[in-house]
Amino acid sequence: MAVLVCLAISHVALQVGDRRLAAMVLCLVGATFGFLVWNYLRGKIAAGYGWPYVWGMAIAVAVVTLVRRYRVVSPWFPILLLIYCVLRARAESLLLAVQPSVGAHHGSGTSGPVQSRPSGRQFRMPNRV
Repeated sequence: MAVLVCLAISHVALQVGDRRLAAMVLCLVGATFGFLVWNYLRGKIAAGYGWPYVWGMAIAVAVVTLVRRYRVVSPWFPILLLIYCVLRARAESLLLAVQPSVGAHHGSGTSGPVQSRPSGRQFRMPNRV
């Protein structure tokens, strides 16, 4: 999704004549695409928790720069470009909040104390004979 968003931003930047901003965003496209190609099927590199924030921040800086520098770029452009990402993230967080934890419901057929894992999920300890 980040590649498509960055391509759209660079297209608009080139239309208004901002080649420097378009080059910055195309470098982000190249880095993202290179990460995806290098990581495809093998999964040798992990983006971790910080890199998605870096990608999001670079995209935010690019769209805010476009809207602030050029009056012909509508403020609705970044909203309409990124609304799918925002709504999908919100829907996923709502679905995760509604789903019950694993093994936390009654009548699961297992007995034993409920303990918490580091991930925050619940699981039942097996009975020892």
